[in-house]
Amino acid sequence: MSKNTIEIDAPITLDHTSFVDYAFNHWLDCLKLGIKPKTLCLLGPPGIGKSSTAYAIADRMSSYVRENPSIIFGKGVNTTKDVLELIAKERGLDLSALSKIERAEVEKECFEAFALLLDFSSLMPEDLGGLPFRNGEFTDYCPQRWVGKLCKKYAFGVYVQDDLPAAPQAMQVAGRQSALERRIHEHRFQDGVLVIVTGNRRQDKSSASTLPAHFRNSVTMMTIELALSEWKKWYGRQIGCDPVVPAFLTFKPDLLSELPTDTTDKLGAFATPRQWHSLGQQFVTAERLGAHFLTAIAAGLIGKANALTFLAFVEIRSNLTDPELVLDNPQSAMPDPLKELDDPSKRCAMATALGTHAAARWVKLTGTARDNAPTQLFAALAHCAVAGDEYCAVGVQTFLDEGGDLTALSRVARKAKTDPVIGRLLDHVKRAILGV
Repeated sequence: MSKNTIEIDAPITLDHTSFVDYAFNHWLDCLKLGIKPKTLCLLGPPGIGKSSTAYAIADRMSSYVRENPSIIFGKGVNTTKDVLELIAKERGLDLSALSKIERAEVEKECFEAFALLLDFSSLMPEDLGGLPFRNGEFTDYCPQRWVGKLCKKYAFGVYVQDDLPAAPQAMQVAGRQSALERRIHEHRFQDGVLVIVTGNRRQDKSSASTLPAHFRNSVTMMTIELALSEWKKWYGRQIGCDPVVPAFLTFKPDLLSELPTDTTDKLGAFATPRQWHSLGQQFVTAERLGAHFLTAIAAGLIGKANALTFLAFVEIRSNLTDPELVLDNPQSAMPDPLKELDDPSKRCAMATALGTHAAARWVKLTGTARDNAPTQLFAALAHCAVAGDEYCAVGVQTFLDEGGDLTALSRVARKAKTDPVIGRLLDHVKRAILGV
């Protein structure tokens, strides 16, 4: 089947980056035209980061508005100074009387897009519509404080109705007004507010119901799936996450995301990107306390069967030659790679470990020690490739995912392309990563 052929029965999906890019550009195009952005409904499996896309979109909004304030604050308002003077005039503020901290707070409020996420599966209708009170002969509603964030002048950001398909029927009904009409009672959202509805699909077996036909026919329905390569790059940017988790998933990519019905675990735990991230955060603590703790934590996050497979990989990786020694002197540290790396799991473990340690050298060291890291990585991977080169490209990609520099790798590759061993490795890496 050609790349341009679409299977009729298969859903058309986007990855996270593509969805964020589309959502931001849709918001921007609508503002330029002076129309309200369409509500987007984002569905997908549990735990893959649907809700977190709001923060990425809000970051894009903030950056754009800071460079182009007139898109929110109107024609003629082209600089930070113009924005502050406008806000000061409307609020009756004396900018000269403000301290640096107070002025910075005002500026932050003007240029920082909000990301407001409400978990609809745990709310009641009055949490959305407010509490009723008698106003003479009539009944009015006192809105929740957060409603003001959506409605105040110059407001811009992302409002997420999270997990709407799993919400009680009354909450789904209450949520439709704000999703479709962009208002809560008489309180109307500013045009700079992008509304996103998120949830699981019925086939995800996560207690999600099918949204009503008129709702589906009034929003842009989109499906998101998570690619392992994209998740690994995100994971590499997180603080305190052990690199053994993406290394394992490189070897067992099918375990990145499961559905609730896929598990037979007695605790009901199942693997999702969210749970793998949690395991990465807790890995060092659990491992330090002992194997029993690590087994219990892993099983409680991703299910016992997955945990045992993961721990077997951890054991294999821990028994290999120290990757630091292999980077320093491959031939001395590992005289017989055919013998030591006689299994695909071992080759994957070593390649990812080399990428992790080389990236750490690039990020943490300086001078010659730092500059040598890409060369050491290529030499070590080339030495290990004697046992099989199927995971060598993974080592290079791990280096990049964890903070290594592509330009530095390219520079080393150009110098080493005539080397008979490294040159063959470079051809393989190029085909594996670039597909050429």
